[in-house]
Amino acid sequence: MTGLSAYSGIVKQPAAEPMRIGVLADASGVTPRTIRYYESLGLLPEPDRRGAHRSYDASDIERLRRIEMMKELGLSLDEVAEVLAAYSDTSAAEKRKVAGVLRTHLEEVDRKIAGLRRLRKELAFRIDLCEGYAERDDRR
Repeated sequence: MTGLSAYSGIVKQPAAEPMRIGVLADASGVTPRTIRYYESLGLLPEPDRRGAHRSYDASDIERLRRIEMMKELGLSLDEVAEVLAAYSDTSAAEKRKVAGVLRTHLEEVDRKIAGLRRLRKELAFRIDLCEGYAERDDRR
């Protein structure tokens, strides 16, 4: 992928109740600075303007929440852009590409889970070992 700007052609839905950037930030749990950054990358569509102010709608809240969720899952912003593109692109090739990105992350999650299971087993063993020594020492 050459950059996120390839996804800047997002079509914005008409606003039912327009909101300013501060309200959008509060509603979505991100900062206004983050919103402007995502706009510059093309992750959010260019907002309508009412005078000097940006105007957003409820679809922007959902999009920001989706972006943040994907970031929490470990996707890079480039990968987030690919996934978001799949919501508007119905081509089979694009869907396969996104499925590949998600599959890679699923495999990484599975590796982490396996590692955490091994760590849990080791910790439980060490706890039992320490408690056994402590009981033995208490009997002395």
